[in-house]
Amino acid sequence: MLRLTVPNPEQADANIPIRWCVSKETYEILKAKLVKNPILYITVLKDREVVDRILTPVSAMMTYVQFHRKGKHTVRATIVWTGGSVDDDFFKRDLLKRSNQHDYEFDLFNFDKKECTAELRQGRDYSARAYLGCICENSEIDINVAEEFFAKEAPAWEKRWVNLWYEYAPRDQCQYRKRRFVAYSIQPPLVLLWVTLVALIRAIWATVLFLIGMRGVKFSPIIHPFGNSTSDVNDDVENNFFIENKIQKPRPLWFALLQPLSLVIVALVLFMHRPGAHMKKFELFIFAVPSILYLVFVSLVICHLILRRTESLEYKAAHAAEIEQRNKRQAERATQVFDETFHDLVCTGTAMPASLEALPKSRQTIRLRYNNFKAKVCKPFARS
Repeated sequence: MLRLTVPNPEQADANIPIRWCVSKETYEILKAKLVKNPILYITVLKDREVVDRILTPVSAMMTYVQFHRKGKHTVRATIVWTGGSVDDDFFKRDLLKRSNQHDYEFDLFNFDKKECTAELRQGRDYSARAYLGCICENSEIDINVAEEFFAKEAPAWEKRWVNLWYEYAPRDQCQYRKRRFVAYSIQPPLVLLWVTLVALIRAIWATVLFLIGMRGVKFSPIIHPFGNSTSDVNDDVENNFFIENKIQKPRPLWFALLQPLSLVIVALVLFMHRPGAHMKKFELFIFAVPSILYLVFVSLVICHLILRRTESLEYKAAHAAEIEQRNKRQAERATQVFDETFHDLVCTGTAMPASLEALPKSRQTIRLRYNNFKAKVCKPFARS
């Protein structure tokens, strides 16, 4: 069992702390599996739609959740962990991967039945290298977010300039302030440089198309770098002046030779003439020597791996008892480390305030202190 608490869920801020503890049974399950770094997988739902996901270590005891819509939300959490040869960062990137701004690549829950998907129950497999484990019992809490806690939007003209280089709108005031600092410091000269380069590239591309006789070349994207893309230069291109007339009637073949491009083709043909016999021998030498060296290298690597494998098997056979004792000591040490790390996560039945000051001193990390400060000075922006 997992227990969640938040301050004032009926009239919540748009950026709130959420704290958790685990039951003794859940603690023993994690301990028995010797899960080194259990992760709290938090999902925020609005009208049964997943709007946000958060992954944080269970050992953190508390994190902060941002909301971007007013009204009732459901915060659902469960404990997951990784196994195999892939590290936690790989899984975090995978679990948080979005297919677009609003949707994630895959779900871990069947939200109608409020349970883990069959994929997760069986252990999500990643090319036989790793799996994702889960205690498939989730906890949830309903939170009502008031409209007055969202940040006021900036003027439309400024937002366009500040968000010029970004695909998505900023999440909160802090992110907007960072973008605004860039927008009024280094952005002007860089934008001027970008406009110059883009205009030059488009001018060259339009000139090339024009010189080879393409009809419908547009020069307007050269002087409208923001309103047009480079592909707009050739979007309306229809046919070639030197090959067809306006009604697409073919011209004589000799007429096509009048293109400036013909000179380039002739030059390439002269440059790429077939080499003589002495060049062929030289090319054969250049190809053969690296190939032979590569085969020798591969053979040496294979021999080395076979010898390493043989030595490893012989060592294990000769030191089986020693290896067994070492593994036993490692398991005992892992159990001791688990108790030291997670002992204060067990629910005690007493009040559990969701605030930084109420956490044990050892859990008041720099990251949590930063998030606590950020929650006070950075209001989230509302989204439609």
